[in-house]
Amino acid sequence: MSTTTAPDTRASRPEVRAADPKTLARLRRKAGGDPSAALLRAVEEAAEREIPTLLADLDDAARRALVPELKRLRRENRWGKPGVHRAAHLAGTGCHTGPVACATWLAASREFFRWGDTTPFREVLAGRSPEFLAKVVERFADRSGLQPWEVDLLLRLADAAGVEPPVTEGVVTGWSGRVHQAVYERVQRRRQARRARRARGTHRTDAPPADVGEAPAPGEPAGHLLTVLREDPLTARAVPVLLDTRELSGRLYDPHDPYGAAGPHPLDTWAGALAHLAGEGLFDREALIETAIAVSARSGHPLSDTRFHVALLRALDPTDAEAADRTGDWVRLLAEAPTPAAGYAQETLRRLWEAELLTVEQLAEMSRAAFFRGEKKLIRVQLSLLDAVMRARPETVPLLLPAVGEVFGHADTALRERALRVVGRRVRHADRAAREELVASADLLGAGLLPRAAELLDAPQLLTPPGEGPAEPLPDVLPEPRVPRPLPAPATGPEEFAAVAGSALAAELRGRVAVADHEWTLDGLVRLAHRDRAALVGALEPILERHREWLGYREWLRHSDFNLLLPMVAAADGLVSIDIGEARRMVGKACCRHAGFSASRRRRVLEVTEMLISGTPPLLLSTPDDESGALAPGTLLERLRLYRDAGVKAGPVDLDLALLRCRPADDPTGLAERARELGTPEGARFAGWVEGPGLPDFPSGRMTVHVWRGDTRPEAVRAPSPEVAAALPALPELGGGYPAPSPRASSAHWCGCGYSSPRQWASLLPHRPDAVAVHLVPSLANSARWNDRPDTGQLITLAEAPGPAGPALHLAIAYGLGARHTDDRLATVDAILALAGRGTLDTVRLGTDLAEVIGVGAVKVNRIADALTTLASAGAPATAWAVLSVVLPVLLAPGGTPPRGVADLLAAAAGSVEACGARGDHAWLDALADRKGGSRAVTEAGRLRRALAA
Repeated sequence: MSTTTAPDTRASRPEVRAADPKTLARLRRKAGGDPSAALLRAVEEAAEREIPTLLADLDDAARRALVPELKRLRRENRWGKPGVHRAAHLAGTGCHTGPVACATWLAASREFFRWGDTTPFREVLAGRSPEFLAKVVERFADRSGLQPWEVDLLLRLADAAGVEPPVTEGVVTGWSGRVHQAVYERVQRRRQARRARRARGTHRTDAPPADVGEAPAPGEPAGHLLTVLREDPLTARAVPVLLDTRELSGRLYDPHDPYGAAGPHPLDTWAGALAHLAGEGLFDREALIETAIAVSARSGHPLSDTRFHVALLRALDPTDAEAADRTGDWVRLLAEAPTPAAGYAQETLRRLWEAELLTVEQLAEMSRAAFFRGEKKLIRVQLSLLDAVMRARPETVPLLLPAVGEVFGHADTALRERALRVVGRRVRHADRAAREELVASADLLGAGLLPRAAELLDAPQLLTPPGEGPAEPLPDVLPEPRVPRPLPAPATGPEEFAAVAGSALAAELRGRVAVADHEWTLDGLVRLAHRDRAALVGALEPILERHREWLGYREWLRHSDFNLLLPMVAAADGLVSIDIGEARRMVGKACCRHAGFSASRRRRVLEVTEMLISGTPPLLLSTPDDESGALAPGTLLERLRLYRDAGVKAGPVDLDLALLRCRPADDPTGLAERARELGTPEGARFAGWVEGPGLPDFPSGRMTVHVWRGDTRPEAVRAPSPEVAAALPALPELGGGYPAPSPRASSAHWCGCGYSSPRQWASLLPHRPDAVAVHLVPSLANSARWNDRPDTGQLITLAEAPGPAGPALHLAIAYGLGARHTDDRLATVDAILALAGRGTLDTVRLGTDLAEVIGVGAVKVNRIADALTTLASAGAPATAWAVLSVVLPVLLAPGGTPPRGVADLLAAAAGSVEACGARGDHAWLDALADRKGGSRAVTEAGRLRRALAA
């Protein structure tokens, strides 16, 4: 029999009350003596405590018959009546007569509630056999991320079945939460006892509670975590599995009593407690060390996991003998692991060297591993160690000095100079092979340090003879302009359409639908509804059934935000009712500053919905040719001809959007004549659009915005445009300007449109990307200052759009280069490469914007430098230098104070100049480069000046 029942950590919670006889009698009386009806009535009244008693009146056949109805009650009441939802979940657990089905039912409903006590579940399963319960335990434990109450249920069911509970990743996740819950309750009981004694005035004489003890003295551990881990019977089995899971730190935060010890004692942390219990023999110490090393070296774990395992290694404190047995592991950590683990490995290897447990060959291997990394602290420590070793033992120079050459290629000039000084001090003891290896590495030093290296290594071949340098800067290697992916051919049948439309709807409900999929689905709905409405309804029925829970919500239309669900419901002929009047009223209720695009997108979806209700044309005029949203004028002409032949009038929004997306015609006069020959109002308007000025401009301006504690930043604005409103009467909001007036200030500044919708906006205005970029600037500026995560891939979409890149897009890119997250900066670099490849990048405009946002402190300089260094290494050093040559003179202007991090910009500029061979005026660098001192900014300024003057 199993003995793994954990102590009850819920002593402070009220026990579940017994069934009320009067309530039972009332339920049975209203059900007319039918036990099945009585159970359903108890569920509908959320009478949880009566459900186990009523279940006992049913045999297995009657229980199975109730499952479909209980499933319906659980699904339909999840949002509006959580009590009924809970009761249906509890009753369904007892009505499933198969263990697999029972476990599946239990695993399906943890969404919106938690159970303070699992006694009701144990009661509804009380009559099941041990084999049944064992199978339920086995299947239930396979879930990921169990909650503490679910682990409690699992342990008690395992105890009733007489089996050991499985220790899976999901179980140990819930178990860790259960431990924290027990620790918290011990802390609370100690605090409550202390308050009660103080209220009685006996806090100096009364004994503390026996189960939690007296508060510790300063410097002593509280002991709660240690006590809970010792008492829990799953600790020995759960901890080894838990240590090997991802996102460990989120489960193993360190609790402590804020009214006890002044801060967490090492034994009140998970790392210290586990090391202490390993010393007591509860865990295998060697296994803990091996797990900590393995997880620290494994890719895919977040940095917080690595920090925890490093803390565990420090708490375990491996002896010199234990560390020496794992020398290869420490070298691997130093070479590949994240910085915290690499730093600990470096400390351990240095300790082994000082204990004479490391050979010179291993020290050289360790040094190459450290020098291959980019962290300056690790490299400085290793250079100091090698310099000290070679000074004390000159015979090691031939083996150790060539490793210093690995630093010659580092991005930091100060580190390269430091490595060169180490070489200068020790090279006299080097042999010929070591010198040759250093000469081969010296090419990475850069033009500024090569003369010094040639002198130290007696290698004149490192210097370029006069007159043999590059005559002009090397051109960038830029990508070819990407051709937008064309839309797939229209679906030939409802089955083909349903396969793509179902995934497009699911993606749009998550806010991740591609423009091509959205447009293809809208056009397919109209085409199939026109061709075979009955077949379309049959194809849409299973799609809508998958979203029946959402459609059953009373306010689904208000919260759908006019996604693909609305036209699909309209095409399904009454499967779900639509209040079209309410939908029309909602179109103009966009309360945020992006109302121009939001309302235009809503009008388009609403018009398609009305087409599907009242009568559908053969196709949509505005369906683009490709994912950029552009539409060929010849294609639009053919669609207008098809409309004329079918005797169909174009929808106003559909026609306006088609004109917006239409590319400029190669032969406007000829195309306009053919359009007039159609003899329709739509053809005449198309002819006037082609021959006239076409799409008006969306001129943008600049404004200064106050964001936080007096700080300001530049943002783009767009004034209202009567020309746009007159040219597009069905889309009047597009001419309303930006920011649009809003009745609610909060939604005007903190809406989520700028994070989820811009790719759809870009497809509305493919030939005016600057008009879309105006709306992106605030969200990108927030990502540079705070932790916002806009979809920076939208910058690539705008950079690849067929229209010109204006000042708003360049300002958006300037903010994107300073985004907090590396992935966002990489996407911005891709946008710059796309613009440069198309020849539409204005480097002077971008450099001016960068100088402005840096000057007001809206972005961090080191992030800008990192992004421009990436741009240079991606094959565009001349482009990077063209931008930096505008930024740096402004930041280093006489009379001003260079911003913090300017050394990173200077290093990026020097690297770009060395890579492309640019030459030019450098007088603006003299004041900084000639300054006394050895700061990094002075060093990098001197390097850049030498590169420009070479």
